[in-house]
Amino acid sequence: MEGRGIANMLDEALKMIEVNTKLTMGVDNNSAIALAKAPTYNSKTRHIELRWHYVREQIKKAHLQIYKVDGTNNPADMFTKPLAKRNLERYCQLIGMTSEPAALSVPARASEGAC
Repeated sequence: MEGRGIANMLDEALKMIEVNTKLTMGVDNNSAIALAKAPTYNSKTRHIELRWHYVREQIKKAHLQIYKVDGTNNPADMFTKPLAKRNLERYCQLIGMTSEPAALSVPARASEGAC
């Protein structure tokens, strides 16, 4: 019950933030795209509560644009599925993650014992 209260509080706080940036989101599920773009009410969608239609609202307000992503080129899979090293590296590259050690290097100290 406490988790629900925190979720409601965050929901209200986020409603107060004005979105000035148009976001784009790739989706690999045709049904999710159709549901986000147009209301569809049937036996399979009746469980979706109205307050969770935030994505549809943002699309109507032109704050969010969704587009179809091929299922084999969806970088979100790196967070949800076990992947072969080759695919993981490709997805990391797609979202701008690098493994270059130079980007993480720490400069050497001028002299030992210095703070």
